[in-house]
Amino acid sequence: MESNINDETRAQIWKLHLGIKDTKPNLKEFFGLEEQSEIREDCVKLVEALGNPEDDRLAITSDLETVLTTYAETYGYKYFTDNGWLEVIEPLLTLKIGRDDLYNFFEIIHKKYIPNIFTYPKNSEESHSINDQPFHLLRLLLFYHDPELCSFLDTKKINPDSYALSWFRSLFAAHVNIKALLTLWDAYLQASNPFLIFFLSLVMLVNAKEQIMSMKDQSKEAIIKTLNSVPSALEIDDIPDLFYLVETHYVSQTPRCISELHKLIFNYDSGIEFSMELTDIAQALCLPIPVSHLLPSSNNSGVRFFIVDCRPAEQYNNGHLSTAFHLDCSLMLQEPSAFNTAVQALLAAQKQAILAGSLAGGKHLCFMGSGRDEEDRYVHMVVASFLQKHHLYVSLAFGGYAALHHFVLRNNCLDKYFTDHNKKLCLSCRNPQSFIGNSPMGSRSLSSSNSSLLGAIDGENASNTSIFDRMASVMKNRAVGVKEKLVDYIINPSAGDERHVSATDRLGRRYTGGSNIFSLFDVDNGDGLVSNEPEDFEFDVEEWCKANNALSCFKCEEITDEIKRYPSYLILTETHLYIVRAIPQNKGFGKIVAKRPLEMIVQITSRRRLPNLITIKYGQANDESNSEPTIMALDKLNIPEPYPVTRLLKQQVIKVLNGEVENHSATGQENKSSDQ
Repeated sequence: MESNINDETRAQIWKLHLGIKDTKPNLKEFFGLEEQSEIREDCVKLVEALGNPEDDRLAITSDLETVLTTYAETYGYKYFTDNGWLEVIEPLLTLKIGRDDLYNFFEIIHKKYIPNIFTYPKNSEESHSINDQPFHLLRLLLFYHDPELCSFLDTKKINPDSYALSWFRSLFAAHVNIKALLTLWDAYLQASNPFLIFFLSLVMLVNAKEQIMSMKDQSKEAIIKTLNSVPSALEIDDIPDLFYLVETHYVSQTPRCISELHKLIFNYDSGIEFSMELTDIAQALCLPIPVSHLLPSSNNSGVRFFIVDCRPAEQYNNGHLSTAFHLDCSLMLQEPSAFNTAVQALLAAQKQAILAGSLAGGKHLCFMGSGRDEEDRYVHMVVASFLQKHHLYVSLAFGGYAALHHFVLRNNCLDKYFTDHNKKLCLSCRNPQSFIGNSPMGSRSLSSSNSSLLGAIDGENASNTSIFDRMASVMKNRAVGVKEKLVDYIINPSAGDERHVSATDRLGRRYTGGSNIFSLFDVDNGDGLVSNEPEDFEFDVEEWCKANNALSCFKCEEITDEIKRYPSYLILTETHLYIVRAIPQNKGFGKIVAKRPLEMIVQITSRRRLPNLITIKYGQANDESNSEPTIMALDKLNIPEPYPVTRLLKQQVIKVLNGEVENHSATGQENKSSDQ
């Protein structure tokens, strides 16, 4: 950063770094916008507030009105008072530049450095609407660098647009005193990195973390007010330290692929080629990483990833990235104790790889699924679990393994980067287009913005808790020590089938102690559902129930969000609960969309006003203490006569927890049904 910038040289240095040519803009001489009176009134107020001599005020007001009117007409924007334009123009007036330069400075700063936080719909009575993409990016970056603070704000339902809107629209001019602001902009424009606004925001938020988290008992409004005022404390002497922290601890520790989000965030064409076809990051669970950045020889990311391949073991063994470690995410629901041990072993392997200087070693965790919705639901629950436990630097490979497979094939480097690739059994070879989807991560089940993944579900009646107190009293942890086996399994899962943990192994039960009112993963949209059946497998429900010795079968509606409802069946066996979605065009037939172990049930609730709306929640222990469990999934069902259903379900859960039922799945019988 140049230290010789002063009031005399600032305008010329800024002009150089902004790339402004000595071109004369086509300024408007006729003022005829619908909002012209509002523009003029706001310009007059600003000039009066600046305290310029009376003789100069009319000329300055005219220049301001010309600049704002020209900009609005040129780009088709509707002016409104709180759009930040005058907040940006005020520091530019200190440069004492002419009207043409004033417009050129204002235009390029807006295009290049101000996030595109407003949209201006045509033929609408509304002057503008909020573009939430920049705020979602700030949240994703906060989750990446400080998941604890991000989770706290999520719990309080505080979104970045509620406190950072005025930061972004004005490049902090709305809050920072003019002397400190000019020094801030000196450094900002010299860096020539439009994404700095996000990293500056991160540093300010993290520095205020202790104060913010100490306000846990205060109102949401009070916390937002405190957050919004954080930049106001900046002084000139703080600027060098601020930029040192930004560069050393945040920019250098963030994957460079965020630059590929440029077209979502700014109006300026950066000329960067995009390897991710992202049109919306609102649904992103965590930071998306293009698969090209995961290759061992790639320097694109700027950071080193520890890649966690979360596909089923048989898929991993038929081809995987040579530097990827394996984690069987299906264990999270099927064998929670084994999964917890696997995670501990995975983190130990990561630490070992880093110490050894291995290409596979990196402190940045990147999870990779298959790229197929049904399988990746497990992956998303695992990622959410890591975020809830405040692991730093958590990301998700965009498009999953299928996108990676497509990339290396297209670039003729599969043999260079892949290990154990079997063309005959590799799903991506057999179905090369299967990964293509419309969502931010190549999967439709990554929603996290509208219903916070780490938030709380409110408004439910937890009156049916006594039965779970009884469940807690009979619950015993019976975890078997399998750590050494799993360490070997994670490091080298392809060395033989005997290294894999079977879903039928009994490695322990999940925790059911603690309170029955939990802070939950908010998966109201049903994306936490898991399935062991092919999506297109249909069967006769009555015959299936007979073949699998079902205890009972009830008609219901599966609710995947507040709008979508599907006619379904709730089927109860001795050890599992199945949700079978009815096939409208084939009466009496259905397909399994969820298979739940009864021992994973944490709570069954209903709402007072909607007693037929039943929510069943599934979870696991966080540790050995009597703390509340982590909710990993939930099912919402509309049951016409819920009481006999919930009574039977609770009774069967208690039998399972008491050890009165042999805990086995009906997998074999299901397979027989599928062969019929």
